[in-house]
Amino acid sequence: MTQLEQNFFEAATKYCRKRIDWEQRRYEIAKDTMCALIISDSIPKTTPVLKVEELAVAYADGLIKELKK
Repeated sequence: MTQLEQNFFEAATKYCRKRIDWEQRRYEIAKDTMCALIISDSIPKTTPVLKVEELAVAYADGLIKELKK
């Protein structure tokens, strides 16, 4: 890969990351997580008392934090 191609790839990657609607992604991830927790009855018993929706948002926030790296 030439330097020009490398620079283009890096610029395109940065642009795409900035164009992500993180609030929309947070909603989608939390919604899917909440459904999965309810259906599978896998709400951790050792977690501090959290409502299922709070737990789903916490998982979504954690995933988004990792994705933004």
